[in-house]
Amino acid sequence: MDKKRILKSIVLILVAICFANFIILLNFSSLLFNPDFVTNLLENEDAIQPTNGLINYFQDTEDIPKVFQDKREVDHLKDVKSTINLCSLMLFISFLVCLSYFLFAKKENFRRMLFFGGILVLIITIFLLVSPFTPLFEIFHKILFTQGSWIFSQSSILIQFYPLSFFQNFVKHVILNSVITAMFVLLGISISKHIS
Repeated sequence: MDKKRILKSIVLILVAICFANFIILLNFSSLLFNPDFVTNLLENEDAIQPTNGLINYFQDTEDIPKVFQDKREVDHLKDVKSTINLCSLMLFISFLVCLSYFLFAKKENFRRMLFFGGILVLIITIFLLVSPFTPLFEIFHKILFTQGSWIFSQSSILIQFYPLSFFQNFVKHVILNSVITAMFVLLGISISKHIS
């Protein structure tokens, strides 16, 4: 295999990773910024109004709801917002990379990229489904947040409003929606091959 083909293969794989990233982050964002969906996951009715306020805060339309007065909680919510902004940036970059590949790559290479990206989403989601949630949740926080800044007592408002089960249910829906999206992509590729 010559260097040119190797380079094309590497580019295809990298773009496929970007596409998988795009699918997962798109579903994450669409659910996160859907107040009806998020509030339906809540177990504590007192959390509904503050949660709507938090969603607006993450979208830069409101300040942090006043119910969160503890400095550590406020600092953590600011960190969460920064992480969400990073996810939004990654989503945008992934979109631009995929769009550029669509415009400049051959049609067959673009189909391969979609196929590999769709398969990668399925692999990632299967891994997440079979892995214990709590260790992954802790690893995620250790990577993205300052050590210990995300650990709160059971009496804190954040824990009362958003127990571990809230995040488990949210992630399950992100996984489900991502799988559905990937399946539609793979189905679309199969149909387009028979049409062309």
